[in-house]
Amino acid sequence: AAPAPTLAVPTLFDFKTIHAGGVIYRGPPGRTTRGNAVRARANNVLAEYRRKARALDASPAVQAHNGGSTTAVSGALAAFGPVRGLACGQYGEASADVHSLLRAAAKSAAASAGRQSGAPSGALSRLTALFAAQLRRAWGVTAVREMARHRLARIPLIGATRGTRLAQVFAPLAYAAAWDITPTPHAPPGVHASQA
Repeated sequence: AAPAPTLAVPTLFDFKTIHAGGVIYRGPPGRTTRGNAVRARANNVLAEYRRKARALDASPAVQAHNGGSTTAVSGALAAFGPVRGLACGQYGEASADVHSLLRAAAKSAAASAGRQSGAPSGALSRLTALFAAQLRRAWGVTAVREMARHRLARIPLIGATRGTRLAQVFAPLAYAAAWDITPTPHAPPGVHASQA
């Protein structure tokens, strides 16, 4: 795994979630030790970014845009240092970089609060612990709640064929085209813009 982020330079983070039905939980990395699934997912992020950057660099359109350079995208990506994978799992577990970012945010909040309140330097560790607990609770609840929302939103897909799903997605667009209206981009399938 990559070392903990120092956050002294601009750092790229990519937030990923994994669910229990995926190969990461079912495969050997996820079965052996608690936290291995999110660790494995987070560790794949940098390789994915590098692979996508190489693919973009190979594109003639991207090369033309970058004056013929075959490494412009990869170079720009490398300038940020390693991309950090922030992975949260089905059961509320989080990767090491989530915890590192949480600690950095708690230390920054504690230092700011300490300066504003004139707290003695000895109180900084207590303030940091307080902010870390608050952030851990808030981030943990958010991760678990959003995973639950994701799973609930997928209930209509149980047993649906690909054709049924495509019909659900494109029906609002066909309706809009027929009536010359603009559908709401985030309206659920089958919901007209005026009902959303």
